[in-house]
Amino acid sequence: MTLAFIRLCMKNSVSFFRWPFIVTIGLWLLGNVGVQAQTPTGPQVKLHTPSYQDGKGGHYLEISLFCLTGSLAEPVEGGQKSLELEILLFGRDSLRQKDTLYLGDKVRLKAPVESALAFSHLLRYRVSDGTYGLQLSLKDPHSGLEPAVVTQSIVLKTELERCFFSELRIGEQLQPAQERSPFNRYGMEFRPTVGDAILPQDAQELPLFVELYNADRLGVADKVSLRFEMLDRYLQPVPGMGGTLKKSPQAIVPILLAFPIAALEPGDYVLRLEALGADGLVHTSTETSFRKPGSQPLSSSTSTSPTLADLEDYFSDDDSLYTMLDILYPISTQPERRQEENLMRAGTPDQKRDFLVNFWLNRNPVEPEKALQDYLREVSVANNLYSTRTIPGYKTDRGRVYLQFGSPNMVEDRKYEPSLYPYEIWQYNVMNSPSTSEEVNRVFIFANTESAGDFYRLIHSNAEGEVFNQRWMLTLNRRTLPMQSVDETGQDIIEHGGRVNSNPIINESTINSINRR
Repeated sequence: MTLAFIRLCMKNSVSFFRWPFIVTIGLWLLGNVGVQAQTPTGPQVKLHTPSYQDGKGGHYLEISLFCLTGSLAEPVEGGQKSLELEILLFGRDSLRQKDTLYLGDKVRLKAPVESALAFSHLLRYRVSDGTYGLQLSLKDPHSGLEPAVVTQSIVLKTELERCFFSELRIGEQLQPAQERSPFNRYGMEFRPTVGDAILPQDAQELPLFVELYNADRLGVADKVSLRFEMLDRYLQPVPGMGGTLKKSPQAIVPILLAFPIAALEPGDYVLRLEALGADGLVHTSTETSFRKPGSQPLSSSTSTSPTLADLEDYFSDDDSLYTMLDILYPISTQPERRQEENLMRAGTPDQKRDFLVNFWLNRNPVEPEKALQDYLREVSVANNLYSTRTIPGYKTDRGRVYLQFGSPNMVEDRKYEPSLYPYEIWQYNVMNSPSTSEEVNRVFIFANTESAGDFYRLIHSNAEGEVFNQRWMLTLNRRTLPMQSVDETGQDIIEHGGRVNSNPIINESTINSINRR
């Protein structure tokens, strides 16, 4: 898309945030932070767009790029292969109530002259808080093909009240930075991987980069304790693969290191990083997954197909079978849930193993192992976001809803309204699961009625089969009015107080539909 067309859209007040995601010329979205471009006749490119706080009320938006050199066309008149990248960032102008071009840049990247199979690059832009639309256009100037274009919504908000990590990145290398290198991070050259992190077979170290924000919220006076833990594909700790790092509690704590993995057996792993408070408890954590390949391929003489053999290997440990069954509840049908309950109560290891193998074969007959790996990563996300001190995230109400229906389209998170319990409102535009039919415009309301820890329970939803409570507002309000009559709905009480009746999800036009099915 050219700048002339962008200006035409702006002139006619075309709102970027009403556009759908544009996917052309082999571009695919990877989650909500990465995109991949790959076509048989065009550039094979992977892009990743994380952001970092700058400590001054703004952010650094990064664009990491990895391109296969052989996918670029040869210049007709000689010279180097190249790739053109156009970056357009739109922001909302609050005065004129329209979308304006916040940032425009065009970069031409030349492939290495030597016979390199691929090359990478990293771009950084300083951006203020706000909601943005990012458009990336990639073009091989020597191919004659139209540019590949993808758009993505980005919300940047400076957080000062909580301690948290940026995205934990795995790198290809970590060494002293070269002069003027775009990969320079705090004096070290860190080239992040883009896409799946598959290490070389002879990898001895795992280069890592992450930032910890607002470490002073941990209440430590001297040093922050950062604990590393390696988990196997069953999400069980790997003995001897962990450690602790001490850092001064600054506003931004950079963490750059090469984690030793020489003793790690080939396989799929998750590396978890936790920040401990003065009380010795985990206050925030982050994790990332990677694969260490084996040195020998599977033997072709085995009587079991490689796919099935790999799948069965996940369930070889009898001690993990209960957990592997327990995590299936959110994505199981009602008959499957009954089978899982019976097996967890009285099933033999072989019966549990047979059920698990068949469960994942039914989910994806072609790539059952991939389906299992994808779900284990989602379970890990739920555990990271919603665990309490005693309950793993996948067993909490928020974790179960997340795993069953995916990420909500909108979340209203209200922790500090003085007259109400802390609460969250999740809104789904469209949702379905193996145990439910497709539904539209459904809302889930979670409340922390203990006002301590992070235990939120579901107090109301207009989705089929979920907790339905027309007096959910009264439940929220019992923090200050514990003796309120159960005949009240709570709506009048809160009407002129907190934002529960005045937010993007619940307002005068939606309250009736949310209170009925």
